[in-house]
Amino acid sequence: MDNLELAYRYPFSSYAKKEIESHVSLLKNEYLGAEAKKRLLNVLINGEYPIIRSDSRETRTEELVIYAIIRMMLTNLANSYVTSRFAISFSKSFYSKSISNKQDVDEELKLLFSEFSITYEKENGNYTTDAYSFVKYAPQSIDYNMLYREIKNGKVRLNFDELKRMLQEAITRHLYSIPKIETKDIYFNTMGNFVLSKIPKREGAKVSFKEGDNPPCVEKLLDEMRMHKNLGHYARWSLAVYLMNRNVEMDDMLKIFSNSPDYNEKISSYQIKHIIEHKYSMPSCEKMKLYGLCVAQCGIVNPLQWGAGKHGRK
Repeated sequence: MDNLELAYRYPFSSYAKKEIESHVSLLKNEYLGAEAKKRLLNVLINGEYPIIRSDSRETRTEELVIYAIIRMMLTNLANSYVTSRFAISFSKSFYSKSISNKQDVDEELKLLFSEFSITYEKENGNYTTDAYSFVKYAPQSIDYNMLYREIKNGKVRLNFDELKRMLQEAITRHLYSIPKIETKDIYFNTMGNFVLSKIPKREGAKVSFKEGDNPPCVEKLLDEMRMHKNLGHYARWSLAVYLMNRNVEMDDMLKIFSNSPDYNEKISSYQIKHIIEHKYSMPSCEKMKLYGLCVAQCGIVNPLQWGAGKHGRK
């Protein structure tokens, strides 16, 4: 593969950074700018980013430039929600198109692993990776908790699907990283704000908690939601169960979860309804520790015991 093909296939890579230097004049192309705005808007509204595959060098160049323009908009907007939603949408699409169907490590995957300095070895049909890479790129799930992994000589054992998920997580985290700039580019900043102006306004949740109403573990989850961080499955489930047990209305729960960068109203509604219908019990503090969600020694055995039942909602 020549550098253009590598850059086109992996627009987040060092190959792309080098290639885009040859196409700087296209970054302010009117047609490509319009397409970049359209795609970013689709990401923000529908959570989808199209991965276009083509043998045409012209199309490959255009796709690379469109991606670069979107990144320039994100840099100038410096909006954590927009950046996170793009990162998750792109990495999911890329994983689906380029990684998910892989049956073994090939040249393409080797190149991607090297981009993120992820080392691995194959052994008896399974793989091992160094503990540092595993901790750095493991998805936020109890299944990837080091307590449940087989570790030998500083190497963590995992299967091929888990290795691919690590790669997807590495791409997502790389896309989260937006360089800070002292002076904004008026052109890209105007484009980004135009896209933001087209997004339907989200109504905030009517429920509010007073300071100290919730245990530290729940406060941390709520804070991460406010900062548009992408919580793992058990973190979301635990937060939803907590809110249900605090009698928070479903609509308000959805508004809280709408801060998530991969929010999908249909899926979230279904999951919250399922939790409410089954009346799940709040996991104990011991379970919260296993989930990696405990952040303090509170002297209680269940988060719902915090504050002796004083809800303090307005």
